[in-house]
Amino acid sequence: DNGVDPARIKTELFGTVLDDGRVRPPRAPVQGSGQCTVDVVLDGTRRSFVMDKNKDNLVDAGIRAGIEMPFSCKGGVCSTCRAQVVAGEVDMDINFALEDYEVARGFVLCCQSYPVTDHLEIDFDREHAHS
Repeated sequence: DNGVDPARIKTELFGTVLDDGRVRPPRAPVQGSGQCTVDVVLDGTRRSFVMDKNKDNLVDAGIRAGIEMPFSCKGGVCSTCRAQVVAGEVDMDINFALEDYEVARGFVLCCQSYPVTDHLEIDFDREHAHS
């Protein structure tokens, strides 16, 4: 509001949001069943797992299924868990790492993302989007 272009404002965080263990309330309407089949492309390999919608984020559910999901902060800050949604839809809670143009191109932070659809495909191997 002071004449500064929002794209030029940067923020630096020195901590993450704490997880209190509660099941998150859904924000986006969940479509179909209460479960989602997630296909993950990581390091040229495709793996799949089934998870409950609105219970765990994609990183935690993938790790629980035995997939070595990339992550670091789990707070929406570092972008280590950045992937592109190729099919399906997610609801992303906190985003301190992605630019608006990346989100517009389907990139999400998997530590903050919850499936909305019954099927989801995420690709960690996609190149960074450029504006």
